[in-house]
Amino acid sequence: MSRFYASIQGNRGGATRQGTPGSGITGHIRGWRIGARAACLAIDDKDVVRIWLTGGSSGRKSDILLAEVFEDTGVLYLIGKAELKRQMKSAGYNV
Repeated sequence: MSRFYASIQGNRGGATRQGTPGSGITGHIRGWRIGARAACLAIDDKDVVRIWLTGGSSGRKSDILLAEVFEDTGVLYLIGKAELKRQMKSAGYNV
C-alpha cells in the first residue's frame, strides 16, 4: 500500500499515481489563468497537506499558499481574507 495516492478524471478517462514518504505527491488542476495545486508530504514522518492558488497554465502569476494542515497536531494554517487579497494583488490578480 502506498503512503500517498492520487486520482484524476478527465475527458480521456482516469489516472492514478502513488507517492512515497520521500517523494510525496502533488497535483495541479488548472485553467488558462487560474488553478490549484495540492500536495501531500511527509514531514518528520507525519502527513502534511498544502493547497496553493496558481496562475494556471499561463504560469504568469506566483503561487499563493492558501492552506496547510498537519496530521499529527491538526494545526491548520489558513490564509486570512485581507492577506489573501494583498498577495493576489501582488501576484497580478484582479481583486
